[in-house]
Amino acid sequence: MKKAIKKTRFSLIKAVIFAVILAGCVIAVMSLPVWKISRIYVEGNHIVSSDLIKDKAEIPMDENIFFLNYGEISRRVCAIRQVKNVQVSGQLPSGVLITVEERRPFAVAAVRGRYIVFDSDGFIMESMGPKDAANPSSKIRVFELPTVVGLPENSVIENKRIDSQTMKAIEFSFKTLEKIMSRAKFELELVRLDEMNIIIDDLLKVKIGSPDDMEIKLFNLSKILKNIPERSSIDYIDLRAKDMPAVKFKNKP
Repeated sequence: MKKAIKKTRFSLIKAVIFAVILAGCVIAVMSLPVWKISRIYVEGNHIVSSDLIKDKAEIPMDENIFFLNYGEISRRVCAIRQVKNVQVSGQLPSGVLITVEERRPFAVAAVRGRYIVFDSDGFIMESMGPKDAANPSSKIRVFELPTVVGLPENSVIENKRIDSQTMKAIEFSFKTLEKIMSRAKFELELVRLDEMNIIIDDLLKVKIGSPDDMEIKLFNLSKILKNIPERSSIDYIDLRAKDMPAVKFKNKP
């Protein structure tokens, strides 16, 4: 019995010694200079520059690839407004790969003399003055986006996002319009949330009223435009009463 106990203890001691030696070897191998970071790669970015992403990541060069805090790096890169998701991974032997998913510009609104670009979730991607909007540093083409006029200041929460109710009305309006008029330029005018107008191609005014029954209202709009191909003759189209759409023509000289 005693021999069996001694044999078991000896086997346990051997296992512990082996584990210690193995751990030491692993640590020694992991500490070799070959694992020191020498390259940082960025992929998935189209709007944000790779240099900005690398600056925000704050990855110390010559740091050991195994000892990086990848979660903290992801958090720092996600602080960039145009970035939605980030994945950071090591690329053996000495590289780090940052893969980003960017937010997609959905529309632009003018608020207090500035242009704010936001995605379909209402997150503000960029805020810029008129000069920057004309020559943006990013690849966002501000004046090619659908435009919101009269966005209430109180609908912008902490300069980070547009409140959900307002955003729901904006998103639904533009997405429905794109289905029936894919090549047109749209401008959404928010007099109030229950008094909306749409300007099509800087020319045709369409009175929408509230965002209720938007699909029916815009279906009526598509039928009207098919029957009146000459839009320049229209003063405005009134869709506020969904069952009684009306067209006001311009007075002939």
